[in-house]
Amino acid sequence: MRKLFLLAYSFVFLLVAAVLPTSAYAALPGQWEDLRTAAANNPKETLNEVNLLIADYESLKRYYDLAYAHIIKAEALRAQGEELASFEAVTEGIKYAQVSEARFAEASLRMIAMEHHYLRGNKPAAEREHQLALALAEQIENTDLIIETRVVEAQIAGDNNQLERALNIVKLLDTNYHSNNARVAYIFHSITGEIHRLAGSYEVAIEEMEEALKLASDAGQWHLSIQHYNLGLAREAAGQTKAARDHYQTSMDISASLGDDLGVAYANQALGLLQYYTGDYEPAMQRYMEALPAFVEDKIWPMEAWMYIGIAETLILRGKADEAPSWIDRAQELISELDDIDLEANLAYIQAQLATAQGKHEQALSYYQDYAQLDRERQLRDSQSSVQQVLKDVEAREKQALSERDEARTAYEIAQQQRNTAYHWLLAVVLIAATLVLITLAVLSSKLRRHELLLRDIRATDAVANLPNRKEINRQAQNMITRALTNKRPFALAIIRLHGLKQMNNQFGHDAGDKLINEFSSYCQNLLTGEQRIGRINGAQWLLLLPDFDESEAANLFKRVTDDLLKLAAIESKSNSSLTAYMGYAQLDLDGESFRHLFERCEEACHNAQQAGPRSIQVAPMPKRLLG
Repeated sequence: MRKLFLLAYSFVFLLVAAVLPTSAYAALPGQWEDLRTAAANNPKETLNEVNLLIADYESLKRYYDLAYAHIIKAEALRAQGEELASFEAVTEGIKYAQVSEARFAEASLRMIAMEHHYLRGNKPAAEREHQLALALAEQIENTDLIIETRVVEAQIAGDNNQLERALNIVKLLDTNYHSNNARVAYIFHSITGEIHRLAGSYEVAIEEMEEALKLASDAGQWHLSIQHYNLGLAREAAGQTKAARDHYQTSMDISASLGDDLGVAYANQALGLLQYYTGDYEPAMQRYMEALPAFVEDKIWPMEAWMYIGIAETLILRGKADEAPSWIDRAQELISELDDIDLEANLAYIQAQLATAQGKHEQALSYYQDYAQLDRERQLRDSQSSVQQVLKDVEAREKQALSERDEARTAYEIAQQQRNTAYHWLLAVVLIAATLVLITLAVLSSKLRRHELLLRDIRATDAVANLPNRKEINRQAQNMITRALTNKRPFALAIIRLHGLKQMNNQFGHDAGDKLINEFSSYCQNLLTGEQRIGRINGAQWLLLLPDFDESEAANLFKRVTDDLLKLAAIESKSNSSLTAYMGYAQLDLDGESFRHLFERCEEACHNAQQAGPRSIQVAPMPKRLLG
C-alpha cells in the first residue's frame, strides 16, 4: 500500500518509508483477468474499452458483469494515478456486486477501497474494508482471496509494529495454503519482503522482493513500477544507496510512461530524500516541490503533510527560516485531521527547530517537551526500552525545571506581599526577587541547552551499537572531507560489512546478535586513534573515517578486525560461527571529490570484496582523470 512508513526521515521522516500498493486481488473469471493485465500495461486504452462495456451492460442490466467491469475501471484509473476517480468506480462497483451477489467481485473491490483509505491516512476505514473483504473470502472459500486478505492482514499488523504477529500470519499461510496464480504469489512475496524490512531482516526482505519483481512483470507495467519502488526502499534500508536510487529512477520512468503522476510523485519524494541525506538540499527541495502537486490533487493527506514538513525543514537548514512558517501551518492543518503520531512528533520537532532559529527559547522548550512526549510514546510503541529510559529522564528534568520556575514565581509573589506589610524592607526584597528571577532564567536557559544537546545525541546515536548513526557519521564525513580538501591532507573512507549475522540471529536470537554488534562496534572504535571515527550505517555495515591514512594501514586494520571477529562471535554464541567480514576502501581525490561520490566508490569496493570471498578487502581505483 502507498503509505509513508517512515521513514525514518531525518527531518525527522522517520523513517520511515513509503510502500506502494501491490495489486490486491485473485484471478478474475475469463476475460476480466486479461483486461486487468491490460489495465496495468495500457491504462488509457483499457479504460476506453471498459467504459464501452459498462455502457452496454447498463443498458442490459447485467449487474454481475458491471461489478467486474468496475474492478477493471478502478485499476485502470489507479494506473494513471487518478486515485479519487478510482475510488468512485469502486463505490459504484460495490453497489452492483451487492445487487448481483457477486461476492468475489465485492471482496476485490473492498480491497481496492481499503488501499485508498490507507493512502489518505484513514486507518479505521481501511481496516473496516479489510475485515469485510476477509469475511467474504472465507464465505466463498476461495483460496487465492484468503491468501491475499490474510497477507494484507499481516502487513497491517507490521505497520502497527506487531511484527511477531505479522510473521506468524505469513508463516501460517506459507505452511497451510498454496496457489498456482502468479499474481497471488507476487503479492505474497512482496508483502512478506516488506514485513521482513520492517523487522530489520534486510537480506531476507531483498530476496523476497526480488522474487516479487520477477512475478510483477507478468502482472503489468504499473505493478512493475510499484515493485521497483518497494525494492528501492529495502535496498535503501540495507545501505545500498546506489541500487536504491536506480530502482526509484526505474519506477519513475515506468510511471511517467503510463501517465501515473502519483507514481512519479512517490519516486520523486524518495529520490529527494536520498539527496537530503547527502546534504544536497537544493535539488532535494526541487524534487519535493515537483512531488507535492500530485499528493495535493489526489488528497493523499499523509504524504502531503510529510512534504510540507520536509520543505520547512530544508528551508530552515538553508538559513531561510522566515519562509518556513507557512509550510508548517499547512502541515499542522492536515495533521490535526489525521491519527498519526509519527507526523505529530515530527511536526513538534520542526516547530522547535524553527523557534530555536528565531531565538524564541521558551517556545522552543515547549515544543521540545511536546516532541519528547510524542517520541516517548513512539518508542514505547516500538518497544525500544533504552531510548524510552532516556526520554523519561528528559521528561523528569523538564518537570524539575518547570517546578523550579514555579517556585521562583511563588517566591517573587511572597516578596511582593511582604512589600505591602513592611515598606522599609522594599528595596531589599526587590533586589532579592530580581536576583532569584535572573538565576532562574539562567538555570532554565542552561537546562534548555542541555536538553537540546541530549535530544541531539539521541537522534545522532545508533542505540544498539552505541555509535554515530548513518546521518551523524555522514555529517562528520562531509566536515572532514571539507577540511581535507582545504588543507590538501589525505583522507579515506572504509566500509566494513559483516556476513552471517542473520544466521547468528536465527540460531541464537536477536539478543545475541545485538550484543555481538555492540561488542564489535566497541572493539573497532578502540582500534581507532586521533581524528579517526566510526559509525554504523545499517544492520551489518560500519563506515570508517580515516584522515591521514593509506592502503597499507587499512589492510593492517582490517586484518586485526578479521582476526578477532571469530573470537567475538564464539564468545557470544558459545560455538563456532560462520561470521566473516569484507572491507571496501577508497582514497579521497584531493582535486575536489564530493562525499557522495567517494562513498559510492567505497560502497562498490565493498561489494567487490564480498564477491571476492570471505575476509577480502578491495581498494577502489582513483577517478580516471587522475590516472591519465
